[in-house]
Amino acid sequence: LREMEALQAILRFYAFPRPPLNFDDRTFLTLQEAIFQQRVVHLHYHAMNSNRVTERDVEPMELVLLDKAWLLTGYCRLRQAVRNFRLDRIDRLVKRRESFLPRQVAARESRLGSLTVVVRFEPEVVRWVRERQHFTLAEEEPGQNNGAIMVYRPASFDQIEGWLLSWGDQMEILEPADLRTRLAETAMRMADRHGK
Repeated sequence: LREMEALQAILRFYAFPRPPLNFDDRTFLTLQEAIFQQRVVHLHYHAMNSNRVTERDVEPMELVLLDKAWLLTGYCRLRQAVRNFRLDRIDRLVKRRESFLPRQVAARESRLGSLTVVVRFEPEVVRWVRERQHFTLAEEEPGQNNGAIMVYRPASFDQIEGWLLSWGDQMEILEPADLRTRLAETAMRMADRHGK
């Protein structure tokens, strides 16, 4: 009893509110059925960081809970590749009559995109980067002075840009040049906005 009281005096539990897992959600149920029945789904999908909605046919493979969001992993016929779609960005969903044969895609490959992003992290943040690692990490190599070089395989720059910016000047994009330029331009706009 004394041990319990002592623990109660020194232990505290805090958690950020998370959205409840709603297994009765219509989108979730429709996708679950489509996966089991191997039926194509037609999505009206709201792109990240824009107000653009695209329409696409997807061969659904699996539903994944990543951190606080449900994702649909499936073969996107528009992009001709495996893609992840956040359920909360699906504006409209229709299960088509058309069925499909499952494609042979390795589980690891199903979460990785076709782009390659190489980033150098300063030694001071390597531990924290590993702790808050981006889900598209493909490999890690040692860098100079206990830093690290990490290779990511996102499906789009939008998927990783915000996460990279969160490391400020403790990271440097080594490649590709377009993403390096894009982040530099974003940083300049931020500096202008926050300058005098």
